[in-house]
Amino acid sequence: IQPRIRRFVNQAIASLIEEARYQKIFVDSKNLKGVTLHGHSDIVIVLKEKINTIIKDITQKVIKHHLQLLTIESDLMRANSYELTTRIERETNTSIRDVKVDMHKSASNMNDNNINTILTTVSNSRNQTIAVEKGDITKVKNINAIIINATSGSLQDAGGIDKAIVNAAGTALVEEYKKIIAKNNDLPISPGKAVKTTAGNLPFTSIIRAYGSQYIDGNQQERPLLFSSVLSSLQLAENECYTSVALAAVSSKTSDFPLTDYINIVVRAVKQFFADNPQSKLKKMILVDIDDAVCNSFVREIIIDHRNEAVDNDDDIMNYELTPLNERLVCGHQKNENTNFSRNIIRYPIAPKIETKTVIHSHKPLDLYSIQMVTTKDDWDIIGINNTAITQAENTIRKVIDSATISEPYSISLGKDIAVHKEQIKSIATQHYIQINFHEEKSGQLSMILKGLKPNVQEAKLKITLYAHDILKMQINNNNNELGTPKEWG
Repeated sequence: IQPRIRRFVNQAIASLIEEARYQKIFVDSKNLKGVTLHGHSDIVIVLKEKINTIIKDITQKVIKHHLQLLTIESDLMRANSYELTTRIERETNTSIRDVKVDMHKSASNMNDNNINTILTTVSNSRNQTIAVEKGDITKVKNINAIIINATSGSLQDAGGIDKAIVNAAGTALVEEYKKIIAKNNDLPISPGKAVKTTAGNLPFTSIIRAYGSQYIDGNQQERPLLFSSVLSSLQLAENECYTSVALAAVSSKTSDFPLTDYINIVVRAVKQFFADNPQSKLKKMILVDIDDAVCNSFVREIIIDHRNEAVDNDDDIMNYELTPLNERLVCGHQKNENTNFSRNIIRYPIAPKIETKTVIHSHKPLDLYSIQMVTTKDDWDIIGINNTAITQAENTIRKVIDSATISEPYSISLGKDIAVHKEQIKSIATQHYIQINFHEEKSGQLSMILKGLKPNVQEAKLKITLYAHDILKMQINNNNNELGTPKEWG
Protein backbone atom coordinates (compact mmCIF):
# COMPACT_ATOMS: atom_id res chain seq x y z
CA ILE A 1 0.00 0.00 0.00
CA GLN A 2 1.51 3.33 -1.01
CA PRO A 3 2.14 5.63 1.99
CA ARG A 4 0.17 8.48 0.37
CA ILE A 5 -3.08 6.45 0.34
CA ARG A 6 -2.42 4.27 3.39
CA ARG A 7 -4.84 6.22 5.61
CA PHE A 8 -7.77 5.77 3.18
CA VAL A 9 -7.04 2.11 2.48
CA ASN A 10 -6.83 1.30 6.21
CA GLN A 11 -10.26 2.88 6.72
CA ALA A 12 -11.77 0.99 3.77
CA ILE A 13 -10.39 -2.46 4.66
CA ALA A 14 -11.10 -2.26 8.41
CA SER A 15 -14.21 -4.52 8.11
CA LEU A 16 -12.32 -6.98 5.89
CA ILE A 17 -9.50 -7.26 8.43
CA GLU A 18 -11.99 -7.86 11.22
CA GLU A 19 -13.66 -10.56 9.12
CA ALA A 20 -10.27 -12.17 8.44
CA ARG A 21 -9.56 -12.50 12.16
CA TYR A 22 -12.84 -14.38 12.63
CA GLN A 23 -11.63 -16.77 9.92
CA LYS A 24 -8.43 -17.38 11.91
CA ILE A 25 -6.27 -15.30 9.58
CA PHE A 26 -3.43 -13.50 11.34
CA VAL A 27 -3.06 -9.93 10.04
CA ASP A 28 0.17 -7.96 10.49
CA SER A 29 -0.71 -4.32 9.78
CA LYS A 30 2.44 -2.82 11.31
CA ASN A 31 4.41 -3.29 8.10
CA LEU A 32 5.09 0.18 6.64
CA LYS A 33 4.79 -1.10 3.07
CA GLY A 34 1.35 -2.74 3.47
CA VAL A 35 -0.36 -5.58 5.35
CA THR A 36 0.71 -9.20 5.68
CA LEU A 37 -1.84 -12.04 5.84
CA HIS A 38 -1.01 -15.42 7.43
CA GLY A 39 -3.46 -18.31 7.19
CA HIS A 40 -5.22 -20.81 4.93
CA SER A 41 -4.18 -20.07 1.33
CA ASP A 42 -7.71 -20.10 -0.16
CA ILE A 43 -8.98 -17.52 2.35
CA VAL A 44 -5.82 -15.38 2.03
CA ILE A 45 -6.09 -15.30 -1.78
CA VAL A 46 -9.73 -14.14 -1.65
CA LEU A 47 -8.90 -11.44 0.94
CA LYS A 48 -5.93 -10.29 -1.10
CA GLU A 49 -8.09 -9.85 -4.21
CA LYS A 50 -10.68 -7.84 -2.26
CA ILE A 51 -8.00 -5.59 -0.73
CA ASN A 52 -6.34 -5.06 -4.13
CA THR A 53 -9.70 -4.04 -5.60
CA ILE A 54 -10.14 -1.46 -2.81
CA ILE A 55 -6.57 -0.14 -3.33
CA LYS A 56 -7.18 0.21 -7.07
CA ASP A 57 -10.48 2.04 -6.50
CA ILE A 58 -8.94 4.48 -3.97
CA THR A 59 -5.93 5.14 -6.23
CA GLN A 60 -8.30 6.27 -8.96
CA LYS A 61 -10.40 8.43 -6.62
CA VAL A 62 -7.79 10.32 -4.60
CA ILE A 63 -7.04 13.97 -5.39
CA LYS A 64 -3.57 15.47 -4.93
CA HIS A 65 -2.99 19.15 -4.21
CA HIS A 66 0.49 20.67 -4.40
CA LEU A 67 1.54 23.10 -1.66
CA GLN A 68 4.73 25.12 -1.16
CA LEU A 69 5.92 26.23 2.27
CA LEU A 70 8.97 28.22 3.28
CA THR A 71 11.69 25.95 4.66
CA ILE A 72 11.29 27.49 8.10
CA GLU A 73 7.52 26.75 7.94
CA SER A 74 8.31 23.21 6.82
CA ASP A 75 10.55 22.77 9.85
CA LEU A 76 7.55 23.63 12.02
CA MET A 77 5.53 20.89 10.26
CA ARG A 78 8.39 18.38 10.72
CA ALA A 79 8.98 19.16 14.41
CA ASN A 80 8.64 16.35 16.96
CA SER A 81 8.43 13.62 14.31
CA TYR A 82 5.67 15.38 12.31
CA GLU A 83 3.42 15.69 15.39
CA LEU A 84 1.59 18.73 14.01
CA THR A 85 1.24 17.20 10.54
CA THR A 86 -0.21 13.98 11.98
CA ARG A 87 -2.78 15.94 14.00
CA ILE A 88 -3.96 17.87 10.91
CA GLU A 89 -4.21 14.59 8.96
CA ARG A 90 -6.49 13.11 11.62
CA GLU A 91 -8.66 16.22 11.88
CA THR A 92 -9.16 16.57 8.09
CA ASN A 93 -8.93 12.91 7.00
CA THR A 94 -6.14 13.67 4.54
CA SER A 95 -2.62 12.47 3.90
CA ILE A 96 0.03 15.22 4.02
CA ARG A 97 3.30 14.20 2.37
CA ASP A 98 6.71 15.84 2.65
CA VAL A 99 7.82 15.53 -1.00
CA LYS A 100 11.54 15.93 -0.33
CA VAL A 101 11.48 13.20 2.33
CA ASP A 102 9.40 10.87 0.15
CA MET A 103 11.84 11.29 -2.74
CA HIS A 104 14.66 10.73 -0.29
CA LYS A 105 13.15 7.42 0.88
CA SER A 106 12.27 6.23 -2.61
CA ALA A 107 15.88 6.30 -3.81
CA SER A 108 17.70 3.50 -2.01
CA ASN A 109 21.10 4.99 -2.74
CA MET A 110 20.29 8.40 -1.34
CA ASN A 111 21.42 9.70 2.02
CA ASP A 112 21.51 13.08 3.77
CA ASN A 113 24.73 14.01 2.00
CA ASN A 114 23.00 14.04 -1.40
CA ILE A 115 20.86 17.06 -0.54
CA ASN A 116 22.72 20.36 -0.69
CA THR A 117 21.52 23.19 1.53
CA ILE A 118 22.26 26.93 1.31
CA LEU A 119 23.17 28.07 4.84
CA THR A 120 23.91 31.79 4.46
CA THR A 121 24.19 34.34 1.68
CA VAL A 122 25.79 37.80 1.82
CA SER A 123 26.00 40.45 -0.90
CA ASN A 124 27.52 43.88 -1.43
CA SER A 125 25.91 47.01 -2.90
CA ARG A 126 26.60 45.74 -6.46
CA ASN A 127 24.78 42.44 -5.81
CA GLN A 128 28.01 40.44 -5.90
CA THR A 129 27.13 37.46 -3.75
CA ILE A 130 28.97 34.97 -1.53
CA ALA A 131 27.00 31.93 -0.34
CA VAL A 132 27.83 29.00 1.94
CA GLU A 133 26.36 25.66 0.90
CA LYS A 134 26.55 22.39 2.82
CA GLY A 135 26.72 19.33 0.60
CA ASP A 136 28.49 17.63 -2.27
CA ILE A 137 30.28 20.05 -4.60
CA THR A 138 29.60 17.78 -7.59
CA LYS A 139 25.86 18.38 -7.00
CA VAL A 140 25.86 22.19 -6.78
CA LYS A 141 23.32 23.58 -9.23
CA ASN A 142 23.31 26.58 -11.59
CA ILE A 143 27.06 27.21 -11.70
CA ASN A 144 29.58 27.39 -14.56
CA ALA A 145 32.60 25.85 -12.87
CA ILE A 146 34.00 24.41 -9.66
CA ILE A 147 37.34 25.40 -8.15
CA ILE A 148 39.54 22.81 -6.47
CA ASN A 149 42.53 23.83 -4.38
CA ALA A 150 45.21 21.37 -5.52
CA THR A 151 47.69 20.18 -2.89
CA SER A 152 50.56 19.76 -5.35
CA GLY A 153 51.76 21.45 -8.53
CA SER A 154 51.65 18.09 -10.33
CA LEU A 155 47.80 18.26 -10.10
CA GLN A 156 47.58 14.71 -8.74
CA ASP A 157 44.57 14.13 -6.52
CA ALA A 158 45.21 13.88 -2.80
CA GLY A 159 42.22 11.75 -1.82
CA GLY A 160 38.99 12.83 -0.14
CA ILE A 161 36.76 15.22 -2.08
CA ASP A 162 39.61 15.83 -4.51
CA LYS A 163 39.60 12.16 -5.50
CA ALA A 164 35.78 12.08 -5.58
CA ILE A 165 35.73 14.96 -8.08
CA VAL A 166 38.32 13.29 -10.31
CA ASN A 167 36.40 9.99 -10.18
CA ALA A 168 33.10 11.71 -11.01
CA ALA A 169 34.62 13.69 -13.89
CA GLY A 170 36.21 10.57 -15.42
CA THR A 171 39.53 9.65 -17.01
CA ALA A 172 39.36 12.56 -19.48
CA LEU A 173 40.15 14.94 -16.62
CA VAL A 174 43.28 12.99 -15.62
CA GLU A 175 44.49 13.04 -19.23
CA GLU A 176 43.99 16.82 -19.40
CA TYR A 177 46.07 17.25 -16.24
CA LYS A 178 48.87 15.23 -17.85
CA LYS A 179 48.74 17.43 -20.97
CA ILE A 180 48.96 20.60 -18.86
CA ILE A 181 52.06 19.30 -17.08
CA ALA A 182 53.59 18.14 -20.38
CA LYS A 183 52.98 21.57 -21.93
CA ASN A 184 54.74 23.09 -18.90
CA ASN A 185 57.96 21.17 -19.82
CA ASP A 186 56.94 18.38 -17.43
CA LEU A 187 57.25 20.79 -14.52
CA PRO A 188 54.56 21.31 -11.88
CA ILE A 189 52.52 24.49 -12.04
CA SER A 190 53.82 27.35 -9.88
CA PRO A 191 52.30 27.96 -6.44
CA GLY A 192 49.69 30.70 -6.45
CA LYS A 193 48.56 29.88 -10.00
CA ALA A 194 45.48 28.19 -11.49
CA VAL A 195 44.68 26.12 -14.59
CA LYS A 196 41.42 25.24 -16.34
CA THR A 197 40.16 21.94 -17.78
CA THR A 198 36.85 20.63 -19.05
CA ALA A 199 34.54 19.09 -16.45
CA GLY A 200 34.40 15.61 -18.00
CA ASN A 201 31.23 13.83 -16.87
CA LEU A 202 30.25 16.56 -14.40
CA PRO A 203 27.46 19.03 -15.32
CA PHE A 204 29.73 22.09 -15.39
CA THR A 205 31.50 24.01 -18.13
CA SER A 206 34.91 23.48 -16.57
CA ILE A 207 36.99 22.65 -13.52
CA ILE A 208 39.55 25.20 -12.29
CA ARG A 209 42.49 23.75 -10.40
CA ALA A 210 44.28 26.20 -8.10
CA TYR A 211 47.59 25.41 -6.43
CA GLY A 212 48.20 27.28 -3.19
CA SER A 213 50.92 25.53 -1.25
CA GLN A 214 51.43 22.56 1.04
CA TYR A 215 51.30 23.92 4.59
CA ILE A 216 54.60 23.35 6.42
CA ASP A 217 55.11 25.72 9.32
CA GLY A 218 53.40 28.97 8.27
CA ASN A 219 56.72 30.61 7.36
CA GLN A 220 57.01 29.30 3.77
CA GLN A 221 54.65 31.88 2.20
CA GLU A 222 51.72 29.46 2.48
CA ARG A 223 49.22 32.23 3.30
CA PRO A 224 50.00 34.62 0.41
CA LEU A 225 50.23 31.70 -2.02
CA LEU A 226 46.77 30.48 -1.01
CA PHE A 227 45.43 34.04 -1.32
CA SER A 228 47.00 34.37 -4.77
CA SER A 229 45.72 30.97 -5.95
CA VAL A 230 42.11 31.91 -5.09
CA LEU A 231 42.47 35.26 -6.90
CA SER A 232 44.04 33.50 -9.91
CA SER A 233 41.12 31.05 -10.03
CA LEU A 234 38.52 33.80 -9.93
CA GLN A 235 40.38 35.80 -12.56
CA LEU A 236 40.42 32.70 -14.77
CA ALA A 237 36.64 32.37 -14.27
CA GLU A 238 36.25 36.05 -15.13
CA ASN A 239 38.28 35.62 -18.33
CA GLU A 240 35.91 32.82 -19.34
CA CYS A 241 32.89 35.11 -18.70
CA TYR A 242 31.49 32.81 -16.02
CA THR A 243 28.72 34.23 -13.82
CA SER A 244 28.85 31.77 -10.91
CA VAL A 245 31.41 29.32 -9.50
CA ALA A 246 31.76 27.07 -6.46
CA LEU A 247 34.87 26.39 -4.40
CA ALA A 248 35.55 23.20 -2.45
CA ALA A 249 37.47 23.53 0.81
CA VAL A 250 40.04 20.86 -0.05
CA SER A 251 43.26 22.48 1.18
CA SER A 252 42.04 22.80 4.76
CA LYS A 253 42.16 19.00 5.05
CA THR A 254 44.60 17.56 2.55
CA SER A 255 47.39 20.14 2.90
CA ASP A 256 47.19 20.44 6.72
CA PHE A 257 46.30 24.13 6.44
CA PRO A 258 44.91 25.43 9.80
CA LEU A 259 41.15 25.71 9.30
CA THR A 260 40.79 29.21 10.80
CA ASP A 261 43.56 30.66 8.61
CA TYR A 262 42.29 28.86 5.52
CA ILE A 263 38.71 30.10 5.92
CA ASN A 264 39.83 33.68 6.60
CA ILE A 265 42.17 33.82 3.60
CA VAL A 266 39.67 32.28 1.15
CA VAL A 267 36.83 34.62 2.17
CA ARG A 268 39.07 37.70 2.09
CA ALA A 269 40.41 36.67 -1.33
CA VAL A 270 36.85 36.39 -2.71
CA LYS A 271 35.87 39.76 -1.24
CA GLN A 272 39.09 41.26 -2.61
CA PHE A 273 38.34 39.96 -6.11
CA PHE A 274 34.87 41.54 -6.04
CA ALA A 275 36.35 44.82 -4.75
CA ASP A 276 39.02 44.86 -7.49
CA ASN A 277 36.49 43.93 -10.20
CA PRO A 278 33.34 45.98 -9.55
CA GLN A 279 32.09 45.38 -13.11
CA SER A 280 32.88 41.66 -13.10
CA LYS A 281 30.58 39.26 -14.95
CA LEU A 282 31.19 36.85 -12.07
CA LYS A 283 28.36 37.64 -9.67
CA LYS A 284 28.14 34.63 -7.36
CA MET A 285 30.69 32.60 -5.41
CA ILE A 286 29.54 29.50 -3.50
CA LEU A 287 31.75 28.06 -0.75
CA VAL A 288 30.94 24.35 -0.42
CA ASP A 289 31.82 21.59 2.03
CA ILE A 290 30.18 18.51 3.47
CA ASP A 291 31.65 19.05 6.93
CA ASP A 292 29.57 20.97 9.50
CA ALA A 293 32.62 22.54 11.18
CA VAL A 294 33.96 23.90 7.87
CA CYS A 295 30.54 25.22 6.79
CA ASN A 296 29.93 26.91 10.15
CA SER A 297 33.38 28.52 9.97
CA PHE A 298 32.60 29.85 6.48
CA VAL A 299 29.24 31.20 7.72
CA ARG A 300 30.90 33.05 10.61
CA GLU A 301 33.64 34.43 8.35
CA ILE A 302 31.57 35.79 5.44
CA ILE A 303 29.44 37.99 7.72
CA ILE A 304 32.53 39.63 9.28
CA ASP A 305 33.23 43.19 8.16
CA HIS A 306 36.78 42.76 6.84
CA ARG A 307 37.07 46.46 5.91
CA ASN A 308 38.31 47.23 9.41
CA GLU A 309 41.11 44.67 9.51
CA ALA A 310 44.52 46.32 9.92
CA VAL A 311 46.11 47.14 6.58
CA ASP A 312 49.56 46.44 8.03
CA ASN A 313 48.60 42.81 8.51
CA ASP A 314 47.62 42.40 4.85
CA ASP A 315 51.19 42.40 3.55
CA ASP A 316 51.74 38.84 4.70
CA ILE A 317 48.94 37.49 2.47
CA MET A 318 49.01 39.95 -0.45
CA ASN A 319 52.71 39.92 -1.32
CA TYR A 320 55.17 37.08 -1.78
CA GLU A 321 58.54 36.34 -3.37
CA LEU A 322 59.32 33.84 -6.13
CA THR A 323 62.87 32.64 -5.57
CA PRO A 324 64.72 31.25 -8.62
CA LEU A 325 66.68 28.00 -8.55
CA ASN A 326 69.85 28.70 -6.57
CA GLU A 327 71.15 25.24 -5.67
CA ARG A 328 71.36 21.71 -7.07
CA LEU A 329 68.01 20.07 -7.74
CA VAL A 330 67.53 16.32 -8.19
CA CYS A 331 64.87 16.06 -10.89
CA GLY A 332 65.07 12.41 -12.00
CA HIS A 333 67.40 9.46 -12.52
CA GLN A 334 68.99 7.31 -15.24
CA LYS A 335 69.29 3.52 -15.06
CA ASN A 336 71.75 1.27 -16.92
CA GLU A 337 69.72 -1.51 -18.56
CA ASN A 338 72.56 -4.06 -18.20
CA THR A 339 73.78 -3.40 -14.68
CA ASN A 340 70.64 -1.72 -13.23
CA PHE A 341 72.94 0.92 -11.81
CA SER A 342 71.10 4.23 -11.40
CA ARG A 343 72.34 7.78 -11.02
CA ASN A 344 70.54 11.02 -10.36
CA ILE A 345 69.83 13.70 -12.97
CA ILE A 346 70.77 17.00 -11.37
CA ARG A 347 69.94 20.54 -12.46
CA TYR A 348 72.16 23.45 -11.48
CA PRO A 349 71.42 27.18 -11.68
CA ILE A 350 72.82 28.88 -14.79
CA ALA A 351 72.75 32.49 -13.66
CA PRO A 352 75.44 33.20 -11.07
CA LYS A 353 73.54 36.20 -9.76
CA ILE A 354 70.64 35.30 -7.50
CA GLU A 355 67.64 37.58 -7.53
CA THR A 356 64.19 37.33 -6.13
CA LYS A 357 61.08 38.57 -7.85
CA THR A 358 58.59 40.15 -5.50
CA VAL A 359 54.95 39.80 -6.52
CA ILE A 360 53.02 42.79 -5.20
CA HIS A 361 49.27 43.10 -5.46
CA SER A 362 47.66 46.53 -5.41
CA HIS A 363 44.13 46.16 -4.14
CA LYS A 364 41.08 48.34 -3.70
CA PRO A 365 39.30 48.71 -0.31
CA LEU A 366 36.88 45.91 0.53
CA ASP A 367 33.09 46.34 0.39
CA LEU A 368 30.55 46.05 3.16
CA TYR A 369 28.47 42.86 2.88
CA SER A 370 25.00 42.36 4.32
CA ILE A 371 23.23 39.06 4.98
CA GLN A 372 20.45 38.13 2.59
CA MET A 373 17.50 36.12 3.83
CA VAL A 374 17.52 32.75 2.06
CA THR A 375 13.86 32.16 1.18
CA THR A 376 13.98 28.54 0.07
CA LYS A 377 10.73 26.62 -0.27
CA ASP A 378 9.80 22.98 0.21
CA ASP A 379 7.14 21.01 -1.65
CA TRP A 380 4.28 19.24 0.13
CA ASP A 381 1.38 17.18 -1.22
CA ILE A 382 -2.07 17.12 0.38
CA ILE A 383 -3.96 13.98 -0.67
CA GLY A 384 -7.66 13.44 0.01
CA ILE A 385 -10.79 11.74 -1.25
CA ASN A 386 -12.54 15.06 -2.00
CA ASN A 387 -11.69 18.74 -2.51
CA THR A 388 -13.42 19.78 0.69
CA ALA A 389 -11.01 17.78 2.84
CA ILE A 390 -8.00 19.10 0.94
CA THR A 391 -9.12 22.74 1.29
CA GLN A 392 -9.77 22.20 5.00
CA ALA A 393 -6.27 20.72 5.45
CA GLU A 394 -4.55 23.61 3.64
CA ASN A 395 -6.51 26.21 5.62
CA THR A 396 -5.59 24.45 8.87
CA ILE A 397 -1.88 24.43 7.90
CA ARG A 398 -1.99 28.16 7.11
CA LYS A 399 -3.84 28.89 10.35
CA VAL A 400 -1.31 26.92 12.43
CA ILE A 401 1.62 28.75 10.81
CA ASP A 402 -0.07 32.13 11.39
CA SER A 403 -0.73 31.27 15.05
CA ALA A 404 2.93 30.31 15.49
CA THR A 405 4.00 33.69 14.04
CA ILE A 406 4.33 36.42 16.65
CA SER A 407 5.03 40.14 16.53
CA GLU A 408 6.86 41.28 19.63
CA PRO A 409 8.14 44.72 20.72
CA TYR A 410 11.65 44.78 22.15
CA SER A 411 14.01 47.45 23.44
CA ILE A 412 17.73 47.46 24.23
CA SER A 413 20.30 49.95 25.51
CA LEU A 414 23.31 50.49 23.22
CA GLY A 415 24.82 53.80 24.29
CA LYS A 416 26.23 55.48 21.17
CA ASP A 417 26.69 54.69 17.45
CA ILE A 418 23.11 53.44 17.08
CA ALA A 419 23.23 53.50 13.26
CA VAL A 420 26.20 51.09 13.18
CA HIS A 421 24.53 48.72 15.63
CA LYS A 422 21.33 48.66 13.59
CA GLU A 423 23.16 46.88 10.75
CA GLN A 424 24.52 44.24 13.12
CA ILE A 425 21.07 43.67 14.64
CA LYS A 426 19.57 43.38 11.14
CA SER A 427 22.13 40.65 10.42
CA ILE A 428 21.09 38.75 13.57
CA ALA A 429 17.42 39.01 12.56
CA THR A 430 18.15 37.79 9.03
CA GLN A 431 20.13 34.81 10.32
CA HIS A 432 17.05 33.78 12.33
CA TYR A 433 14.60 34.34 9.46
CA ILE A 434 12.61 37.06 11.19
CA GLN A 435 11.55 40.55 10.15
CA ILE A 436 12.66 43.59 12.12
CA ASN A 437 11.31 47.15 12.17
CA PHE A 438 13.11 49.82 14.16
CA HIS A 439 11.26 52.56 16.06
CA GLU A 440 12.32 55.63 18.02
CA GLU A 441 15.79 56.08 19.48
CA LYS A 442 16.04 57.81 22.85
CA SER A 443 19.35 58.51 24.61
CA GLY A 444 21.05 55.30 23.56
CA GLN A 445 17.83 53.24 23.73
CA LEU A 446 16.75 51.44 20.54
CA SER A 447 13.20 50.08 20.14
CA MET A 448 12.14 47.51 17.55
CA ILE A 449 9.41 45.07 16.52
CA LEU A 450 10.47 41.46 15.89
CA LYS A 451 8.16 39.34 13.72
CA GLY A 452 8.51 35.65 12.86
CA LEU A 453 7.94 32.14 14.17
CA LYS A 454 7.98 32.16 17.96
CA PRO A 455 11.10 29.96 18.50
CA ASN A 456 13.06 32.10 16.01
CA VAL A 457 12.00 35.38 17.63
CA GLN A 458 13.02 34.09 21.06
CA GLU A 459 16.42 32.92 19.78
CA ALA A 460 16.99 36.26 17.99
CA LYS A 461 16.07 38.21 21.15
CA LEU A 462 18.69 36.25 23.09
CA LYS A 463 21.38 36.96 20.48
CA ILE A 464 20.48 40.68 20.31
CA THR A 465 20.59 40.93 24.12
CA LEU A 466 24.03 39.30 24.21
CA TYR A 467 25.22 41.65 21.46
CA ALA A 468 24.00 44.71 23.38
CA HIS A 469 25.63 43.41 26.55
CA ASP A 470 28.99 43.01 24.76
CA ILE A 471 28.77 46.51 23.26
CA LEU A 472 28.06 48.15 26.60
CA LYS A 473 30.90 46.19 28.23
CA MET A 474 33.31 47.38 25.51
CA GLN A 475 32.20 51.00 26.00
CA ILE A 476 32.83 50.74 29.76
CA ASN A 477 36.28 49.25 29.19
CA ASN A 478 37.15 51.99 26.69
CA ASN A 479 36.07 54.64 29.16
CA ASN A 480 38.25 53.08 31.85
CA ASN A 481 41.22 53.14 29.47
CA GLU A 482 40.78 56.88 29.02
CA LEU A 483 41.62 57.45 32.71
CA GLY A 484 45.30 58.07 31.96
CA THR A 485 47.84 60.75 32.92
CA PRO A 486 46.52 64.29 32.28
CA LYS A 487 48.17 65.95 29.27
CA GLU A 488 49.39 68.95 31.29
CA TRP A 489 51.52 66.61 33.41
CA GLY A 490 53.66 65.80 30.36
